[in-house]
Amino acid sequence: MIDQQIDGMVELPSGALFVRRQGRRRGLPGVVLEAGGGATSAWWAHVQPVLAETTEVLAYDRAGLGRSAGWVPSEVDAAHTAARLGALLDRAASGGPWVLVGHSLGALHAQYFAAVEPGRVAGVVLVDPTADRPNGDGPARLALAAFVRGVQAAAWLRRGRAPSPFRGLVRELPEPARREAEAALEDPRHLAAFVRELRRIGRIRRELAQHPFPRRLPLLVVSAGQRRDARTQARLLAEHRRRAGLADAGRAELIDEATHGSILTAPDCARSLAAKIADFTASCRSTPGCD
Repeated sequence: MIDQQIDGMVELPSGALFVRRQGRRRGLPGVVLEAGGGATSAWWAHVQPVLAETTEVLAYDRAGLGRSAGWVPSEVDAAHTAARLGALLDRAASGGPWVLVGHSLGALHAQYFAAVEPGRVAGVVLVDPTADRPNGDGPARLALAAFVRGVQAAAWLRRGRAPSPFRGLVRELPEPARREAEAALEDPRHLAAFVRELRRIGRIRRELAQHPFPRRLPLLVVSAGQRRDARTQARLLAEHRRRAGLADAGRAELIDEATHGSILTAPDCARSLAAKIADFTASCRSTPGCD
């Protein structure tokens, strides 16, 4: 049973962020859920309630995204995102330590926060993470940014009511999270923030290169097992195994039936992911450096 759920805006010095907090501490670290690029806290709707059965779990919308779309940040990078998250934890949650869980682009933010605030972190889970160093994906990212800009323009012309081509990504989320996720994907402000994030990935990677991951922190990398082709899958799994090697207690695991998106949004895949995060969080209680 979930003890507590709080949805609402939290005022920070430069703006307000939407936060969804569930559960309470029971001797385990709390969990922070960091969504991927263009995603929101609603994408964790299958995962968060499961984790909240045993500890405090916080999901939020980064500045410019989802219900935080009213805050257009002056800087979109890892340092400013980490500073905003730190301030949010100070105001909207209990004390640490925290297990940081980041999906896709959110994994870069989780990795950076752990590097600059290791005293607040019990462990890190990277869920099918975006590469943390250049890998030749620049043209694909620019093409996606251009496509999102086109979707954004259509949304403005229809006053935010244009059906989003991204709707299929969230169709398996439970209600009302599905409607919340769809609303974000049809909001021109949210789409503009998504474009800004895509264009800043190179900068975020450079920031990560300047702040090595603390080897003492436990690290779990969870990969999706389904890709368009075997060659891409082999390359990404090798990259994820390398990422797990950033920590002395790092390990890599696989959810065979999951794709990059369904690892969060499909019920069966999300349950598998939640179980892995829960086991990892429980193990952090007895890991040196997690107290």
